[in-house]
Amino acid sequence: MIFRVLIAAGVVASGLAVASPAEAAPLWSSCFNTSSGNRVCNVITSNTENSRAIAWRDSVQNLTRSTISATCQAETSKTFTWGLSVSMTAEMKAPIFGGIQTTVNPSVQRSTTTGYVTSATFSVPAGATRHCDRGTVRERVKGYTKVGYYSAGSGGWNYTYWSAQAPTSARWWIY
Repeated sequence: MIFRVLIAAGVVASGLAVASPAEAAPLWSSCFNTSSGNRVCNVITSNTENSRAIAWRDSVQNLTRSTISATCQAETSKTFTWGLSVSMTAEMKAPIFGGIQTTVNPSVQRSTTTGYVTSATFSVPAGATRHCDRGTVRERVKGYTKVGYYSAGSGGWNYTYWSAQAPTSARWWIY
């Protein structure tokens, strides 16, 4: 997912530096070389859900004797409207007419609609029911940054552990 890349690259490191930890199997990692010749690696070791808000629920019950394919779909859209209205009044005085007053009210109005459709497709075994929930989730991401160093004939890695709150994202839960 995109947020994993952004968080790993943008986290402000804080924590304890140690020489050589037991490295957990990474969920995501990215390494690069700095202009000074050091090797830097950002590693995500866990991604834990810490809040969930369900906005939409549905389910599919399969009453047939064979597995079926089902899809839950959610759609959202929003229309934005804006406009401009101008009022002008003019009075023309002529000796013959005595005075004529006229008002013009031109207005321009525009609108645009934006939105998206998302869906989840899944199998439902014979006689089973599958539920599909749609909502938002917040996750806590943990990992470490390791910086390789080399000086006076020896080298190693400095580790800094960090954690960060991932941005809220929309998600399907199928169960």
